[in-house]
Amino acid sequence: MRTFFKSNLRLCVILMVLSIIFLLNASGTKAQIIDPHPACSAPNSACWPSRAFNQWSCNQCSFVWYCQNNMNRTCPGRTNAECGGFGPCIQICDPNRPPGGCQVVNNPVACNLNSPTACGFQGSIPNGCSYDQYSGCDINTEVQTLGCCGPGSGGTPTPTPTTPPLPPSCAANFNPGSAVINVGSSQGFTLNVNPSNGSVDTVNFSSSNSGLVSVSPAGDASVPYQTLANGVSIGGPVVISGRVVMGGSVRCSATASVSVLAPGAWWQVKDADVITNGGLISPIPASCSLPVCNPVFSIDGPGTSPGVPLFAGSYDFNVGVGVGTVSSTGWLARGSYLASTAYNYAFFDRLVPGDTVKNAILFSSITPNYLKNQGAISPDGYYWFFRSGDLIMQGEPTLASRKVVLFVDGNLSIDGIVDLTQGTGFFMAIVTGDIRVNSGVSHPNVGEPELEGIFVTNRNFVSSLDSNQLIIRGMVSAYGGVILGRDLGGGNVNSPSEFFEYAPDLLFNFPKSFNLKRTRWKEVTP
Repeated sequence: MRTFFKSNLRLCVILMVLSIIFLLNASGTKAQIIDPHPACSAPNSACWPSRAFNQWSCNQCSFVWYCQNNMNRTCPGRTNAECGGFGPCIQICDPNRPPGGCQVVNNPVACNLNSPTACGFQGSIPNGCSYDQYSGCDINTEVQTLGCCGPGSGGTPTPTPTTPPLPPSCAANFNPGSAVINVGSSQGFTLNVNPSNGSVDTVNFSSSNSGLVSVSPAGDASVPYQTLANGVSIGGPVVISGRVVMGGSVRCSATASVSVLAPGAWWQVKDADVITNGGLISPIPASCSLPVCNPVFSIDGPGTSPGVPLFAGSYDFNVGVGVGTVSSTGWLARGSYLASTAYNYAFFDRLVPGDTVKNAILFSSITPNYLKNQGAISPDGYYWFFRSGDLIMQGEPTLASRKVVLFVDGNLSIDGIVDLTQGTGFFMAIVTGDIRVNSGVSHPNVGEPELEGIFVTNRNFVSSLDSNQLIIRGMVSAYGGVILGRDLGGGNVNSPSEFFEYAPDLLFNFPKSFNLKRTRWKEVTP
């Protein structure tokens, strides 16, 4: 028993010396301070390190109050003031006695979260320290704990660390991803957005070249996020961007490409009836608008009224959605044309007067103004020309007031303009084959008609491919069909490729022999 007790005494002395060194270091450097600490709520209180030794050994020795920074100075009143600046006043085992091992700071309050009551001394403990089951102390084992001591800020708990929230993010893509539109038309775009860690504030849309493609609206704050790309002028591709704003900042974006082409070719009539047993289609572009362009199929004439289109199939006067506008009055009739008499080559040939001077054309091609300068006049005042076989007519630019009727038993190709004096001149071509207006037929004066007259064919009336507008003032009757081939390209924006204008003066100059005759028998008083 004696030997075992001496070993414990030697260990206590060693531990006591270590504890004193620790406290000196702690006082000088304030190592491991936790300030503020939730358990140290008193003013000027902080959590400082202290040490607790084998509490059972402490009961084997006496305790004395010493000044920590001068171990030769005691503070029996247990106040720091007694230390004269060498404090604080601490309680340790008397080194002159059989050494113990327990020492604490003055009036500590437990604040070690792992050992919430470690070294929980309050005031004087005459005969040593009590055993603390939470300190983890075993016999001859040193345990470090934390105690509340001043000075310190005190009173404000240290916030519990939290994981910062993730910033908002998203992914986006356009539908469709690209488009080709015409000038004056639009294409809808939808931006599909997949947001994370937040919600979408708004989506901002923009165009890389608003002179070619504009977008509207420029922003959308509700699902689905949509905008329209509007074709302004020919060009591209133009980049359409959609930027997604979340939490006040752009978090993701997407792009789409748009190219703008010229509108397709279309045609228009003025003050004219149009009759067809098929469809009536003229895709007027959205770019056509007053005052430059009148976006209707049939324009009012001098009498402030349009003609009446009659059709049997379908009709469409708009390049986009909807069927467009036919005229200012909306006159439009659906029905089929079925006449008991076909007003074709054979019909008019039978009505040629018997005393007519028939001027035969022996050549397959006639020079400009041939019909103006050749042939003999008939008693009715008209010049009647007949061609058996195909004929190329190189134009009648100065037909003026001459009245000409041309029969062609074959195809007629027109390579030049036909220009009349309105009100006095007359021209009528009656053909068994096709009537074709070739490329390059263009009036030298812009806006003047390339052809004036009445054109009747048993087959097709065809305008060949050309980038210049074709204006016909008169009437066209084709039992096969009307095939329009002119295309103005960029000019289609505001102008029809073919324009037909009714010419009532031609009816006043129509040969009387072509008028239908009705004989009425009536008995009269002699």
